[in-house]
Amino acid sequence: MNKALAIKYLYPNAELGKDYLVRDDGEGQFIDKWSLEDPVPSDEVLEVAWNEYLAKNNDKPLSNVERQLLLLGEQLALEKIARQQSDRVNATLGQQLVEMRIEILKLKGGVTNES
Repeated sequence: MNKALAIKYLYPNAELGKDYLVRDDGEGQFIDKWSLEDPVPSDEVLEVAWNEYLAKNNDKPLSNVERQLLLLGEQLALEKIARQQSDRVNATLGQQLVEMRIEILKLKGGVTNES
C-alpha cells in the first residue's frame, strides 16, 4: 500500500508536505506529520482507501502528483532494502573486527585461550 496516495485519495485537497507527510524508516510507511483537522486515519482505513483507489484508477493515466507519490513509494522501498543490506554488512564487518582484535591480543599475549 502507498499510504501517501491513499491519503490523497481520502483527502484530495490535502497537500503532501504541508498537510501530511509519510515516511519510511525501514519498518514500513507511517504518517510522520498530520496537520488536517480530521483525525489521523488508521491503517485499516488507509487500506480500504488504497483498494478503492486502485479499483477506480486502474484504467486511468496517473496524474503528476500520483506519479510522484508512486515514485516516492518505490524510492522508499529501495532505500529500505539498501539500508537492510548495509546493516547486514556492518554487522558482519563488526564481528570480523572483534575477531581480529581478539587474535591480535592473543598474538601480543594479552588474551589467553581460556578467556
